[in-house]
Amino acid sequence: MLLLLVAVLLGEMLEISLGTYTDRAISMAATAFVLVMAAFAIALKRVDRSVRWPRAVAGIVWASAIAPAWIAWHDLDLPSVPRVFWTAHIAKLAMLYLLVTYVPGLLGWVREPREWRLVRFALLGGLLLLAGIETIRVTPSPSIDVFTVQQGGAEALSSGLNPYGSVHVACTGPSDSCPTLVPYVYPPTHLCLTLPAYWLFGDIRPTMLAALLLAGYCMRLVVRQAGRTLPAIVEDAPALLIWCAPWLPFVVGRSWTDPIQLALISAMLAAHFANREKLTAILLGLAISSKQSMFWLAPIAFLILNLRPRALVLAASVAMASVLPFALWDPGALQDANFDFLASLPPREDALTFLNWASGHLGWRHDGALGFALAALVVAVTAFRLRGHANAFGIVLTATYFCFFAFNKWAFINYYFLIFGLCSLGAAAALHGGTALPTGRRPDPTVPSETSRRV
Repeated sequence: MLLLLVAVLLGEMLEISLGTYTDRAISMAATAFVLVMAAFAIALKRVDRSVRWPRAVAGIVWASAIAPAWIAWHDLDLPSVPRVFWTAHIAKLAMLYLLVTYVPGLLGWVREPREWRLVRFALLGGLLLLAGIETIRVTPSPSIDVFTVQQGGAEALSSGLNPYGSVHVACTGPSDSCPTLVPYVYPPTHLCLTLPAYWLFGDIRPTMLAALLLAGYCMRLVVRQAGRTLPAIVEDAPALLIWCAPWLPFVVGRSWTDPIQLALISAMLAAHFANREKLTAILLGLAISSKQSMFWLAPIAFLILNLRPRALVLAASVAMASVLPFALWDPGALQDANFDFLASLPPREDALTFLNWASGHLGWRHDGALGFALAALVVAVTAFRLRGHANAFGIVLTATYFCFFAFNKWAFINYYFLIFGLCSLGAAAALHGGTALPTGRRPDPTVPSETSRRV
């Protein structure tokens, strides 16, 4: 329940700030942080218990989904809503109608068949796809270096050039925080994942749109894997909180990369609950190597998912598969673009971080080391208390990355989008109970499962 409240709060925070610093936004971030750490503390005490969903909570979930969807359709003056044509508006209106159809089942008036639940969820995903396509169409060249550097990298590799040595684009951030041209700052795995979209559509953003759809589907799958009888809105809630966010067009339109990480992590957790050892390891390797900040995922997955050594070897091999060719091609260029350039950037005064609040109100200057220390502390506590408890996977990741981002040099809309998405994933995982078996081992069918309890 706390994670859902955090997701709602973060969604509102991103709507009013778009991930840049304001005193109101940092107050909301502080409230969300306290709730996340409270949820983490509760998980430490109740490691073997799954979450129960009273019907009143399901109603809150429904309201939390339909309210932002209404805002996205009704308020066209929002800075995060692009000037799209009728197709996107029709899609948003149809999404509102589908959200209303959850009410009879929520109130217990009807028993919705499984086939209708699946069709409705697929329709909601199709509407998101339609709105996303329209968003990309009406913003063909967003003026942000996040987009131009990704486009440049895909174009360079398609032409047989090394993106890490040949791509340099103009920085669109504040001049005092980005004094030089921006190289291709994303890891090779990210380049490989966006390249098919560039080949097919001439634009890398369809990869992000596909990632949002995949993340939502996998979160719903995680809920269903708990084996519990739940209202339809609860089953779909983790996906809907993301898909209905009014600022989502801003994330897609400007090609923020974090939907890819959320999709890979969600798919990895779904594969784990399905006892698919190799697939879990492959997705873990892809997720770890898709962005530099994903290194925390390795120890957390090892501790929480109880992975066996052979799975870790496979994950490491997958992570290196895309990196090694570029490391051999030009190791200096890869290091400069992916690590040295980023390490040289100074803190941003417009970043939505607690350290910026401390700097402005207390005069305390910072270098971001506190974020590393706090995240490491969360992982260390996890090692002693939550080892092998897959139902705590989402909350541990949320707490780790909230500490890491909010107490670091930068935190913008993409960083908080990941935290927002991890909250939704954590709510889905919390429906599971008990201790996780090492991936690939089947549970004993003679032992009753806690997750068989009805809501």
